[in-house]
Amino acid sequence: MQLNYPLKIVVLSLKSKKMKKLPRGITGFAPSESKSTNKSPNPTTIVSATWQDFERSALLVSRWQLLELYQQMPPFNFHFALFERDKRQMGVLCHRDFALVAFVNLPLHKQAYTEGEDLTLIFERFFEVLPADFLRLRPNADHPDSVFSLQNLADEEFAQMAYFQPENIGQIIFNNWQK
Repeated sequence: MQLNYPLKIVVLSLKSKKMKKLPRGITGFAPSESKSTNKSPNPTTIVSATWQDFERSALLVSRWQLLELYQQMPPFNFHFALFERDKRQMGVLCHRDFALVAFVNLPLHKQAYTEGEDLTLIFERFFEVLPADFLRLRPNADHPDSVFSLQNLADEEFAQMAYFQPENIGQIIFNNWQK
């Protein structure tokens, strides 16, 4: 008698961590025809049009104050905002091409992903807020959750991953890889 025990563990794991299949083009290196399939609202337009609303909402709802906003500049594929409350700072990463947001502790270059606390309520109206445990997942061909998340990426994106060696899914989504 053969047991499907490992398969059940994989299924439970996928459900418990809210795994997401990354869309083709998330790294910025997919062929141009695959980028045109992105049906989400353009985050750059959302960011430009709504940062004043984010700033007001963050201050009113949760007492977070927007300190800095950096619009995406090459080679970065994300916008960055810095919020502060009670002398504690939190960064917000917003993908340039997809309506995805992540929260990070500083310093930014370490990309220490965290949960957005009450800032999540403000951003989830316009973006999909990615859970910190998903962003910390290591890309690994032997790990079922990682394989599930990366299966839609283009060959060009896998080539860039092989070159840049990202430590986690978050570094694949929010990167400064140069073409």
